[in-house]
Amino acid sequence: MWWALLVLLNNTDQPLDLRLKLDWAALGFSDWHGLKLDDPVFAGNPRVENGELLTPIGPANMRLLAITK
Repeated sequence: MWWALLVLLNNTDQPLDLRLKLDWAALGFSDWHGLKLDDPVFAGNPRVENGELLTPIGPANMRLLAITK
């Protein structure tokens, strides 16, 4: 099993609905379909949609995302 860990930071005073285009192959995943995203620290609903990572991040907060296939 392959996994990646991403730490995302929002250092603003506003909540963000982050949308990131990632190079999934550079992270070790040949395809973004079927990826499982989990945030072991915060609840939330991170997901991959059309190959982009979508996740909310609260003001002055962070997300810790574990990604597995």
